[in-house]
Amino acid sequence: MKAITFCIATLFLFFSKSAISQTVGLGNFVWWDLNDNGSRDSGEPVASGYTVYLYQDNDDNGIADAGFTTKTTTTNYNGEFSFTGLAAGKYFVKLYAGYSHYKTTVYGGDPDNNIMGDNNGHTQDLATTEIFTQTITLATGTEPDGTGATNTNTNNTIGIGMWKANGLGDMVWIDNNGNGIYETGEPGLPNVTVKLKNSTGGLLATTTTDAEGKYYFYDPMGYYGTNDYQVEFVTPDGYSPTTCNVGGDDELDSDPVNGTISSINVPMGNWNHSFDAGFKPNTILPVKLINFTALLNNNKVDVKWITTNELNVSHFIVEKSLDGIHFTNAAIVFSQISANNYANYSYTDHINQSQAEYIYYRLLTIDNNGKSQTSEVRKVQIDKAAVDALLITTYPNPVSNEIHIAIPNGWQNKKIIYEIINQAGIPVKKVEIANSTKKQIFNISQLSAGMYIIKVSCEGVAVLQKIIKI
Repeated sequence: MKAITFCIATLFLFFSKSAISQTVGLGNFVWWDLNDNGSRDSGEPVASGYTVYLYQDNDDNGIADAGFTTKTTTTNYNGEFSFTGLAAGKYFVKLYAGYSHYKTTVYGGDPDNNIMGDNNGHTQDLATTEIFTQTITLATGTEPDGTGATNTNTNNTIGIGMWKANGLGDMVWIDNNGNGIYETGEPGLPNVTVKLKNSTGGLLATTTTDAEGKYYFYDPMGYYGTNDYQVEFVTPDGYSPTTCNVGGDDELDSDPVNGTISSINVPMGNWNHSFDAGFKPNTILPVKLINFTALLNNNKVDVKWITTNELNVSHFIVEKSLDGIHFTNAAIVFSQISANNYANYSYTDHINQSQAEYIYYRLLTIDNNGKSQTSEVRKVQIDKAAVDALLITTYPNPVSNEIHIAIPNGWQNKKIIYEIINQAGIPVKKVEIANSTKKQIFNISQLSAGMYIIKVSCEGVAVLQKIIKI
């Protein structure tokens, strides 16, 4: 009898533990996102003492399910909150932010992205100050607990960022071409002094840009009781202010006039990320070579290159060699100052198949002051027998959706680079295959109609073919 009782007790204990182990949970922290970037950065304080509500939403309609008892908790002194003992399913979280407190404007993403430290506060009712997350799906044995483990029952990545009153700021960058517009590739400028002033010029606060050129002023409405400002940027050594207020896009242009942006109004409850400043180097930077190719095309070699930042360029010299050591001038091409900061160049070298097996090309950039830069060398195989063997086949041509590319037999099972290049000489698709088969198929339905070049490269040798996309 005792043995039977013991077995029953053991089974009860086993099933009880099993049932407990199958519950799920969620949590993380609430913090003050001082720079409104949607991420918990070092030094940003937590928000303790805030009541957090949990609702079940298994039909994922943003409305709490009937019959589920709302759960509440309070963020601790570390800003942390957690809910445990939940059945697997879908849930969302609500937080009362309080008067003049607002959700971070940068949304980190759906809570199911499982990213630690991003903002999951999705919407806010400004009348009640309630901040809501989107629905998160919880399942046993699959949730990340915030420590790197991903096979737990608790998802500990649900963070909510907030800020107070209002804020302003954005970026200071190096305007390499001096056109007054921020462009991809232009870096932020760190350690620039930025001053916040009131409408009459009185100093309110001073900060410096970070490693990425970012700066911000947090809650000036609360700290200083005003929402009318001026922002002054102190010109750093070695730079000059760039052109201001050009291009028609306030998110991309440089705003200061004589170093200062005036008549700024940022009402309470707003964060303005459009106050930018560009500085151009006093020393003109060398031209940047975006692309340089030498490609065999029947009995000629097409030499092409693309540049940017042409501020002090006189001309280019295309040099040619049959041994890769002794180079002679093949052509001189004079600089174009492109209005859009990019310039495309080409030179066609008509070759004699009997010259050699390879021809080598390089490019010299000559500045107005006589200084020069030398590019990398491009090697082209021109032996007739080898050229005849190095043929690619593309079909159909014209093509609308899928292009079939067949490579030479000797290139199979080798590392092959496939590129599709537009008429401006810019690759629009590039695929690298370690062990290529005889034929590869690529979907190009997303490309615009027009002419393109198919470039296939193997072990430093490239061949190309024109196609028409319809």
